[in-house]
Amino acid sequence: MATGQGNPNYVPTWIYWVLGGALTVMFFLMLYLTVNVPQPNTFFNNPSSQQISNIETNPDQYIGRTVTIQAPVAERLTSNAYVIGEASGPNSATILVITPDGKPTAPVRGQNVVVTGVVRRMDLTTAQQYVPAGIDPAVVAQYSGQPAIFATSVKVVKP
Repeated sequence: MATGQGNPNYVPTWIYWVLGGALTVMFFLMLYLTVNVPQPNTFFNNPSSQQISNIETNPDQYIGRTVTIQAPVAERLTSNAYVIGEASGPNSATILVITPDGKPTAPVRGQNVVVTGVVRRMDLTTAQQYVPAGIDPAVVAQYSGQPAIFATSVKVVKP
């Protein structure tokens, strides 16, 4: 078998070294980017109680924004209103959740839920505008002026 430049299948050795070096650089670049590029907030790297407390302390930054929070149900108020989060302890933070159409029925206390919805400041006008099924006036009065999540999706999850 003929070797060298006269062979039509001959590839100079330096080509293999260049290709191997390029692949090595690409591998380490991908590894670096995987480890060092900030990841978006997820349930696993952004605790829900911290998210709820952020909404409580800086409500104006969240009003009108869609959020997703995973937290336990702290209190069921009505069939379409309940409070999620940690009601007591050093990391206590809760927020009112409203399911505008009353479906699904509010989960029971202690169940973990994933709630997605728009943060709005609770008042009578907002409640009437976004809750066609109606809402208990006592809930509106109790949470008036506070941020609330008007849910578009509620899922019960296992702990």
